Amino acid sequence: SVDCSAHCHKALQSCLNRPVAIATSPSFLWNELVLFVVIFPPHRLGWLVCNLPPWGAGLDVFHCASYGPQNGKYAFVLVHDLRLPSHGTSRGKTRNFVTSSVERTRLVQAANAMQAALVMMVPADDVALFPLLPDEKQALEGLGFRVVYVPWSLPPSMKHTKPRGLRCFHQDFVRLNALRLIEYDAVVVLDSDELVNGDVLPLLKCAARNYMLTASGPMSPVNLGVWAFKPDLALLDTTLDFLRSVDYYDVKAQIGGWDWIGFRPSGGGFVGDDCGQGLLWALFYKNGERNTTTALDAVWSRSKVPRPMSYQIDRCVWNFQADRPDTCAPGFACHDVRIRHKKIRAPQPPQEDQMKGRGCFYYEPVPPLT
Repeated sequence: SVDCSAHCHKALQSCLNRPVAIATSPSFLWNELVLFVVIFPPHRLGWLVCNLPPWGAGLDVFHCASYGPQNGKYAFVLVHDLRLPSHGTSRGKTRNFVTSSVERTRLVQAANAMQAALVMMVPADDVALFPLLPDEKQALEGLGFRVVYVPWSLPPSMKHTKPRGLRCFHQDFVRLNALRLIEYDAVVVLDSDELVNGDVLPLLKCAARNYMLTASGPMSPVNLGVWAFKPDLALLDTTLDFLRSVDYYDVKAQIGGWDWIGFRPSGGGFVGDDCGQGLLWALFYKNGERNTTTALDAVWSRSKVPRPMSYQIDRCVWNFQADRPDTCAPGFACHDVRIRHKKIRAPQPPQEDQMKGRGCFYYEPVPPLT
């Protein structure tokens, strides 16, 4: 078995070109115990070694960052699909570009400390359902955001047009436009409810080495809340080629999904499998589960760029989602969290940074009653 929680690169180097047996712990993916005995080509073995151990293991971002550019140009990227009206509500929802003042303040502080840019990507006026208003643009720019208008929220000529629900469709696929931001060495695309809780520079330095970095979710192998990568127009072209070439097949059995590529290691469909989370999993992590050549192979054979090295990162550190600390890597403490996603609110902080085994708490003062 291989343990790459300390130095993934060393583990990878030690087992190239030979069979590798990896047994995951019961905490991996829905508490299933899975045994993989495989022979992988070197360009995919890196994914296998660094992504199949338990949650606490994965690519060592800090080690990776030590080889990244020391003076890179980086950006935090937020997106909005502008499918909600600017005033009033739609289905009980209002239009927020950053979930709360706490997230907004922390994000601006982190960007200033890292000398990183803040980018807000929105559909252009001619494609937005509810275009960005001048006062909204002015407010965003006042916070330090560079507003970038993009030509679509759903890729043109996309085959898959019937998602199970529209909630994730536009808001997921509009993020692909971040691949256009080639003026940056690396970007990290964040959900609007992500709370930057520490230094994110190691994540960006690692991504600048042309690594595609994501973390898992509690019910999906990829959670789009944190997505770090090196922008590349050719990679965007390849992604659009994939979306034009293949459809999504809504089959709950193991073989289904994008181009029938399957859902493993999930036992079936997962949250967001027909939207952005499933797209990234299929395009950047998966190999075909059929004996025949898939459209996925054909897309990468046509691509002007090689398939990037795609790695899972420790979600307890880089995309914390209300995990219990005992499900994270040994020695984990709540102060290790760099980015928090799913938050549990408490009226006041207790003495400890954990309470009743429910995970790391995020504290927000309760406003006085009026």
